[in-house]
Amino acid sequence: MLTQEAINLDSHLKQFEKDGYTAVEGALSDAELETLRTAFDAVIEREKELGPRRGWHNDQYVATYNMAQKSKAFWPLLEHPLFNAWMKRSLGENFVVSQFNAHGMKPGGVDQDLHIDQDESTPGVTACVQGLFTLDDFTIETGCTRLIPGSHKRAWSYAEYRKHRADFESETIRVEAPAGSFVSWHGGIIHGGSANRTAKPRRCITMFCIRPWIRVHCDYTRSMSPDVIGALNENQKRRLGFFATPAWYNYTTDERIPAKS
Repeated sequence: MLTQEAINLDSHLKQFEKDGYTAVEGALSDAELETLRTAFDAVIEREKELGPRRGWHNDQYVATYNMAQKSKAFWPLLEHPLFNAWMKRSLGENFVVSQFNAHGMKPGGVDQDLHIDQDESTPGVTACVQGLFTLDDFTIETGCTRLIPGSHKRAWSYAEYRKHRADFESETIRVEAPAGSFVSWHGGIIHGGSANRTAKPRRCITMFCIRPWIRVHCDYTRSMSPDVIGALNENQKRRLGFFATPAWYNYTTDERIPAKS
């Protein structure tokens, strides 16, 4: 596994600013990969009846959500040194994990629709960033992410994007990365998973991050059980937004309680 010091974040940041994405190989060790794969498969198995009912398991992918609640095996990713260094460079010291999910393109499945991860485009501003750890090789055959480089610089509403997204396929490229890589893209980039044309799994963990003043996709302060919350350390809670609260007034005393981040 590469150390943070061995990775030139500046060069990756330049590519990210220009093209809206980057990939870093060697972010996870073999031992970490094995632990995460085992936890991923266990959660998917537990949800084999729930997943199809919720639409989490379909002809495109299998997915599961709220990973900090599902298994403590995922907790160390919240403190992963490369992940934290990258998000701090991209979003600032107090970035928040807005979604903590797991996703796999279904063997023999079909392409995921192209989409953007944030509700509105923000050309010139990096407000949201996707961080993805590959648990298997991302290849054209297994269904690696396809995206349109530079599309994060385009200005449109989400409704407008949805109306025209079928026209964008010819502009996409495939981002291949070996198992254990860290792949990141701007929240406004057009992308989607590709069809997994093999019998092999194509699994990943996604950690969609935001600046602390952006509304979170998921309120983890209310999404996890008291025993899980009690077992998380302060750094893990910080990343999940437990301390990213706005200022408020106590209406009984008119005292202003300052914002936290």
